[in-house]
Amino acid sequence: MIDGAPAVADLNMPLLKTKINKTFPYILSLWVSFENSNKDELPSELAKQSAEVFEAVMGEQLKGSESLPNIMFLASLTSDNARDLFYRVRKPKLVRTCLQALASQKDYPIKFDYVIDKDAKGEAEEWLLKVLDS
Repeated sequence: MIDGAPAVADLNMPLLKTKINKTFPYILSLWVSFENSNKDELPSELAKQSAEVFEAVMGEQLKGSESLPNIMFLASLTSDNARDLFYRVRKPKLVRTCLQALASQKDYPIKFDYVIDKDAKGEAEEWLLKVLDS
């Protein structure tokens, strides 16, 4: 539970506990809204599948090369009709360009928003571990 609401978390625990913030000094927080949720405000199966396709496409477009990745998945938190995805980012310009292009498409099937912030101290990982521990 997060803030008293049912929640589902997908965590990359080794990465959450590793200090990669010097190589990947930015944090991407990507918020995906669900249109169809169940009574617990978790996504319906169709909404979940749509979000997973979106996440896979985003991951492919943003990841960079195999030998020098641009993003690293930290965590996914699903609760309250939405999913929050957290990634460590090496070069934010590529990420911003890709997400702005998708956001500008008025008929894009997934509603989302994002924030990219500098986080060289690893505060995002600390926050995620604290939220999930409570």
